[in-house]
Amino acid sequence: MKKMITVILCAIFVILVPFVMAKLYHNFIFGFAVPIESLNVSSITVSDNIVYISGDVFSSSLGFSGYSAELNKTRLLITPRYSIVSWLHPNRAFEIMYDTKAETIDEIFILGNGANDQKQIWPAK
Repeated sequence: MKKMITVILCAIFVILVPFVMAKLYHNFIFGFAVPIESLNVSSITVSDNIVYISGDVFSSSLGFSGYSAELNKTRLLITPRYSIVSWLHPNRAFEIMYDTKAETIDEIFILGNGANDQKQIWPAK
């Protein structure tokens, strides 16, 4: 009976540890998208080769951890990622520099955490 309980506990441990580690990695290191209404874009500069975007998030419990970018024809889609604030990501302010590789960009959108959670930030509407 003790052996069976030990086997069951080991199986539960083997299943739970990777799940917990993945969740910790996602929340503290890689980050996640936040709702658009929690972001404040303060500066956008577009030149021939570089798009520079800066701003911050209204929540003091989040730290900027990176971004994902996709150029869809002439539309640049940027998704800032935030994680729980820690020594790895202590700042809520973000600075994004995107190399356009001389591609034409007509619009820039910031994407949030939902399918329809997006906002055009350049050119200003």
